[in-house]
Amino acid sequence: MRKGVWISLVLAVGVVLLALLASQIIQSDVDAVKVGAILPLTGPAAAFGKASQNAITLAIDDLKTLYPQTKLRVFYEDSVADPKTAITAFERLYRLRNCQIFLSSVSGVTLALVPAIRRNDLVLFANAAHPDVTKDGGNVFRYSNTVDSEAVAIADFLPEIGAKRVFCLASSDDYGKAYAVELHRLASVASRDFDIVGNEFYGRGTIDFRTVLTKALTLEPDVCVIIGLGHTQGLAIRQLREIGFTGPFIASLGFIVTSDAIEAAGEAVREGYFLNYVALSDLRVQKLRERYAERFVEVPSPTIILDYSIMFILADSLKTSDGSLSSIKDQLQKKRAFETPVGTLTNLGAGDIIAPVHIQKVPSTGPVNLWSSQ
Repeated sequence: MRKGVWISLVLAVGVVLLALLASQIIQSDVDAVKVGAILPLTGPAAAFGKASQNAITLAIDDLKTLYPQTKLRVFYEDSVADPKTAITAFERLYRLRNCQIFLSSVSGVTLALVPAIRRNDLVLFANAAHPDVTKDGGNVFRYSNTVDSEAVAIADFLPEIGAKRVFCLASSDDYGKAYAVELHRLASVASRDFDIVGNEFYGRGTIDFRTVLTKALTLEPDVCVIIGLGHTQGLAIRQLREIGFTGPFIASLGFIVTSDAIEAAGEAVREGYFLNYVALSDLRVQKLRERYAERFVEVPSPTIILDYSIMFILADSLKTSDGSLSSIKDQLQKKRAFETPVGTLTNLGAGDIIAPVHIQKVPSTGPVNLWSSQ
């Protein structure tokens, strides 16, 4: 056979193989359930978003073994923690990728997405604490703490440290404002023995809190509650100590999202308190932390247990439903508890699937271990 014929034959076989491969890829894409993840991958909450993305990656790998018949394909878009950017990201994922199931984080972003999710009768899993996220139920499922659960944990804890006069410094976003409102509501309950003597809000990127905190000290608070996320939260804690406040502070769950808060606070973090998840002593959770650290060469935030778990909750809902969005929603709404490889998440109803939180004390010496449940 002549050389030219051989070349033509080889090329023809190659074309056929490429066509078969392309067909398999297309078919695989058709069979997969497409999930659109709108996360803050750049900007002030980037560490939060990247940790979520990494946890989802681990979950997808594990699902291939534990749920081999359930194929999930996740498409990522960057929200920059900005509601307008998130809406544009949603349109790309919905119109171009044909995603029907979505993930989001950050309260402001999630609240902006909810109307579009409901209007198009889609499903959204939200890692966001604002109470209005699941206000009308149905299409939105929160896999997160809630403002209510955090505020109650703080209110229950105040008698333990003899605090009755509380000053609240909160981020001026939806999360911080709702948090402050809930603390005020709890203070008005007759059985609660504390008062909110004042509260102030700060904007994104604030670096100087001294003026507002100096004013706060004139109110003679027993404890300062610092609500926020990451670096700015840590700066507020450090400056609170620098202006002479020696009493305890309590940091919201945003304190554990990244290591930024601890680094910004420095030694001022000592003898303070912060919210954390109860489940961290579970050996399965610690194993997840070790796997994450080994693969991504960094110590993750404890919040990854939620991002990891939600993918198994979704996979289980797909397995036990007929595959339609209405059936998936029914499965999510009727189950009271969801078992995952790292523990149980509880369905409180109204779309709230949460992990319990409690308050921990920062040790007086040594490293601050966010993965300790003590």
